[in-house]
Amino acid sequence: MTAGEPRDRDRLFAELADLARAAGLTTDPEPLLDALWLARFATPRPGAATDRPGRAVGPRPGEGEQDRPRPPAAEVGRARPTSTADAPGDERVVLGAPTPGIPRRAVVAPPGELVRLPRAPTVPDRLPLTRALRPLRSFAPAVPRYRRRLDVDATVTRMAETGVPELVMRREPRRDLRLHLVIDATPSMVVWHDLLQELRQICTHLGAFHEVRVEYLHAFGHRVATTATPHFPVDDIPPAEDDDGADRIRLLLSDCTGAHWGDGRMAAALAAWSRRGPLAVLQPLPQRLWARTRFPATAALVRRSAAALGGLTGHAVRGRGGEPGEQPIPVLEPTAGAMGAWARLLAGPGAPGVRMAVGWLARDGRLRGAAPEPPGREPDGPERVALFRRNASPAAYRLAVSLTAAPLWMPVMKLVQRAILPQSGPAELAEVLLGGLVQRRPSGEPWRDGPARDELLRDAPPRTQEFPGEEPWNEEQWYAFRPGVREVLLDALSRDEALLVQKYVSAWLVEHVGGGARNYPAIAAAQLQGVPETEQEPAPVAAGVDTRLMAPFAEVSRQVVRRYLAPGGFPAPAPAPAEPTDGLAEVRALLSAPAATRRIGQLIGAVELLRPLAVEGEARRGEAAVLLAEALLALWGEQGDPGLLDEADEFAVLAEREARAVPERLAAARLLGARVLHTRGGYQAATGDRRRALWDLRYADQLLAGVLATDEPPSWAPLVERGQVLFELWQAERDAQRLDRAEAMLRAALGARDAADAGAEALARARALLGRVLLERSRLRVPPDDAMADALLEQAYDELGQALAALAPEPATQQPSGREQVATGTPHAALDRPALNGAALDRVETVLLRSERFGDVPRDRWYEARTTVDGVRRAPADGRTAIRAELLTGRWERAEFTVGRDPAHLREAARRFDAAAALASPGSPERAESLAERVRALLDLATETAEGAALAEAVVAARAAAAEAGTGTGEKATEAALLLAEALLRRHQAVDDPTDLREAEYVVERAAEQVPAGGLADRVWSRLAQLRRLLYRRHGVERWRRLAEEAEARVSR
Repeated sequence: MTAGEPRDRDRLFAELADLARAAGLTTDPEPLLDALWLARFATPRPGAATDRPGRAVGPRPGEGEQDRPRPPAAEVGRARPTSTADAPGDERVVLGAPTPGIPRRAVVAPPGELVRLPRAPTVPDRLPLTRALRPLRSFAPAVPRYRRRLDVDATVTRMAETGVPELVMRREPRRDLRLHLVIDATPSMVVWHDLLQELRQICTHLGAFHEVRVEYLHAFGHRVATTATPHFPVDDIPPAEDDDGADRIRLLLSDCTGAHWGDGRMAAALAAWSRRGPLAVLQPLPQRLWARTRFPATAALVRRSAAALGGLTGHAVRGRGGEPGEQPIPVLEPTAGAMGAWARLLAGPGAPGVRMAVGWLARDGRLRGAAPEPPGREPDGPERVALFRRNASPAAYRLAVSLTAAPLWMPVMKLVQRAILPQSGPAELAEVLLGGLVQRRPSGEPWRDGPARDELLRDAPPRTQEFPGEEPWNEEQWYAFRPGVREVLLDALSRDEALLVQKYVSAWLVEHVGGGARNYPAIAAAQLQGVPETEQEPAPVAAGVDTRLMAPFAEVSRQVVRRYLAPGGFPAPAPAPAEPTDGLAEVRALLSAPAATRRIGQLIGAVELLRPLAVEGEARRGEAAVLLAEALLALWGEQGDPGLLDEADEFAVLAEREARAVPERLAAARLLGARVLHTRGGYQAATGDRRRALWDLRYADQLLAGVLATDEPPSWAPLVERGQVLFELWQAERDAQRLDRAEAMLRAALGARDAADAGAEALARARALLGRVLLERSRLRVPPDDAMADALLEQAYDELGQALAALAPEPATQQPSGREQVATGTPHAALDRPALNGAALDRVETVLLRSERFGDVPRDRWYEARTTVDGVRRAPADGRTAIRAELLTGRWERAEFTVGRDPAHLREAARRFDAAAALASPGSPERAESLAERVRALLDLATETAEGAALAEAVVAARAAAAEAGTGTGEKATEAALLLAEALLRRHQAVDDPTDLREAEYVVERAAEQVPAGGLADRVWSRLAQLRRLLYRRHGVERWRRLAEEAEARVSR
């Protein structure tokens, strides 16, 4: 734009503002002037699209919404296409991703232009993380804060004035703080390389560091060392612990699963680094997986020591750690909260303690790691998949299933993840790599042994250097499923998902290998669609293309095709039915089949078939809605997607509305609606949404009450369903009437006319639930009802024994390993299913309750219970079962102490409760219970042995338990406050510390302000009156006597 008359400039600026307004941009003068200034230096790229005459680039200024064309009325609300590929004049552009180490296409397409495509960031919110790290700007390293530098101008001036060559030095602040971002160069860390680069960019732009350096940690021989490249060095380099310099911060990115984390090599490096400057471990895995690594973390209160360069001091909030001589190493999540806490900790010594997760470096130079796994046989394929599914996230399980249709090569694995699960990230892929399903293949061995492998190995270039037992960093690593795993996972892969994976892999091969080689995934995709591939010889292969790469793709494609097609190649065309069918009979047969025989692909196909019939069908809409709700329930059991439950609820309501015209179907529709609400309420209770869970469970109870009111005599299904709903309502509300009615429903269900038709396993599960109900009822009995509590415990023991006899599998001919031996009713029965584990632990709890309340347990029951709980604790199990097994083991140790008075049992009990707390998630009731039980065990140990250390540990544990339970009107919070007051009072009596007595009074006073009226309120006010009397005796202040009398008056008589 050239300078002209002011009138012309105003007109042009007004037109520019109109164009910006029409495009939805800002019309403020300053941004527009900035854009015009920048336009002077910007030139259009050759070949760039420009506005041509006659081509509309947008609405004209002043054009309103009413002037724009609207779609026809018939098309309003209809799904409109989002792609414009078929529009006239559009041109398609093929984008390919080059991969290092893979032969490029030689003569396949005309040369293109390199285009950088945006990739989903590993750190989604960079701004909060940048703000959280800002305190590092004020970090002062343990070096002189100022340096002397030559002032050239002043030196020259002085020499000119005096004629004497005298140097003039100027003092200036040091800005030499360096950040070393170190990544553990193990094969499993390849997926986190993008996170490292994003952290480097964030820290570079932070302005706190003179230099941000990226290093790679290698383990070889008896030591570890850092290099500037991810590959093994050719020449020898000094160990990592020889690196000195106090002006640097080290942040180590590692999943802590490598062998060097468990054999002492990493411990030596961490010890040396922590002595020379600040150090933290950045753990990218989800926090629930940290306990299974070689460097698990516990919560601790950490302070920075002003004397040491990077020294930290702290004590564990819960669990073990913080003993004299132990060094805490911060373990951080790549989030703003965790890294911000670490930055605040380094901001200045002497600051208040910061609560964070830390790993512990023991006094003997070892890392305090996870306990070694007990010896046992190697699990087979089904066991590995079952264990992975219990511990992994739903997205990680779906990714593992999808990867069965593709070769396990890192570039292809990332491709499948982006195509099938675009919302997932490196964490899900890392779960698959570390979940025990796959194993790395040695370099140069991409597939099974055979001539192709030998030929490739002969032509492969030699490695730079090898170290025994180590695997180098390899961004193109090959993996293989462990024996039997792929076959199990393929059962959960639908034909549509297999077809989608094969199509994506086929397109990838065309881009990277070329069209000359036979495309096996494309052939497999055609066969899965039932379209025969034209048999012809492949075109001549371009020079430089290695067709031996196709071997693993061909092998996997054949496996996928064999899974879905009969032996003959292409599916035979199905004969035309005699009359049209809607498929409801086939879906009904699928849903009535045992769950173990159904595949997830069949359920997905059933849902897709039933949706249009339930929405648009006229003749059989109600029947289709019932089947669709049942199919969605079954699919939720496989995938765990809560949206499926909401959809199932909608179609259950539709089924009930359609069934009102047919009274005999109304009860079945309401029973189905109650099942859906029951399932959703249980899921919401497990995820912490108590309000919605109560609403769903109460409505389910009302529906079942209506069904039973019209069912004469009552049948099995609604009775057992209502018994389950009432028991879950009791768990949420703690209303004893719910528990009584649940017992009545379950007893009526076991005696129903059609109970025998339910099957042996369903009957056993009902008996197990009845035993659990009787066990909980016995807990509610106060000491005057000891006879009733004894009878309830005996009934619960018998019911659970019958359930276990029906649930336990037949004795195996071969004795299982120690990890699977658990005594229930029959010796050494393998406990594989959660229902079996739960029933066994319920039976153990009846024995422990009888011992704690009455003390007259037969010895055979006693040792049988210990054998059972030990077996469940050592066997692979879900998280809740493992926590409960640890809790029961600790209670068993405490019960053994009451018999033999051996303090070793109390120490072991405290360790078991600590292990249970480590397994439980923060904020869960299981963690609060575990911490409270640990406090009780430590208090008993302090009383028995008069050990001051045990009493101090009990106070620390009681504080952690109170913090975990929180504050408020909850029963758990009040119990935790009373327990903390007990620990403080005991320590006051032992060491005569008046602050403990005052703190105990304050804690109980806070609890008394929140506690509702009832039996627990009397305990609180009685304890408060006792503490105030003690304060009055110690200080003689009349105010304490008056307050004590007021507290005593609140105790009900």
